[in-house]
Amino acid sequence: MYRKKGSPHWWIAYRDASGRKIERSTETADRAQAALVEAKARADIWNQKHHPMPAGPVVADPLFDDLLADYLESARLRRDISRDIVAGRHLAKAFAGRAIRAIQPVDIRRYLDDRRREGISDSTLKRELNVFCAACNWAKDENGQDIPNPAARRKPSEPPGRVRWLTPEDAARLLAVANANSRAPWLADFIELALMTGMRKGELLGLEWSRVDLRQRLIYFTDQSQQKNRQLGSIPLNERARQALLGRARFRASHCPASPWVFADQAGARLLSVSRSFNSACRDAGIVDFHIHDLRHTCAAWLVQAGVPLLEVSSLLRHYSIEMTQRYAHLSPDQARNAVNRLEGLGDNLATMPEKERETMKISA
Repeated sequence: MYRKKGSPHWWIAYRDASGRKIERSTETADRAQAALVEAKARADIWNQKHHPMPAGPVVADPLFDDLLADYLESARLRRDISRDIVAGRHLAKAFAGRAIRAIQPVDIRRYLDDRRREGISDSTLKRELNVFCAACNWAKDENGQDIPNPAARRKPSEPPGRVRWLTPEDAARLLAVANANSRAPWLADFIELALMTGMRKGELLGLEWSRVDLRQRLIYFTDQSQQKNRQLGSIPLNERARQALLGRARFRASHCPASPWVFADQAGARLLSVSRSFNSACRDAGIVDFHIHDLRHTCAAWLVQAGVPLLEVSSLLRHYSIEMTQRYAHLSPDQARNAVNRLEGLGDNLATMPEKERETMKISA
């Protein structure tokens, strides 16, 4: 890439797929934009050499950054994409200007190696490749584009699950701070409902009044695609959860009676993010290393500590498998204590048991 006398633009020179030398202007004076033009030209040439187009209709072969932008724009309508945007910036640095078909698994491995050398954790890399895969899958499912997914099966292994939860005293302090925050009048209700139902952030922010039944004290899930376990169902509401929803209902009646969203601003628009106000409340309450998703962990921890069986906890929180719930098992030592207590006196019982019954137990074992 170079400057040419008499031209305000950057110029590039390269050889096309047939070996012919090409020299042309990028039509921009911005070096970064010119670099993207050059990268696209070289990607197109590489693609022509290694993936010649078959005879017949032309198959769409979008650039990665165009595909990513379209995917994020679509996702923005359904949920908070702030974390996806951060991941997308890092992906774009590596793959901008390249056609999807020109990106190979070896490029994904190189991307992972480069990011690890920067000190990036595998959990963050997994999140970034999740965005890559989601963009490719969206193009296939929504637009019918027949494109490859070079990041498939290249994601790092799932790191050990994080379990961070609040004591009831910590939670009360956090709720007191949230209630005092006049700039985020919805925050206390959001925290209370998360603690009392275990709902995920996206589920709460996407909750519509049409799926809330205050009389039956239920929240319904009517879209399988929004559930990790792909199951429809409902969540029962205790009195604290019901009061949180009534607080949102009063806000709606005063400011935006036509809004379909439980968590909406005064104009009735859906809230897309609560991170800033939540993090501020945690800081003011003296709570460190605590994320929004940890409210869900807190709900699970409190249930297990109250003696609720793990299978019931798994069902209530809609876990994909019981293995996900097992990480809370250590919070219920009473279960193990009750189990070993049942062994007491077993030896005495065997000693007084008739010999015939003891032989029967041996055969059964």
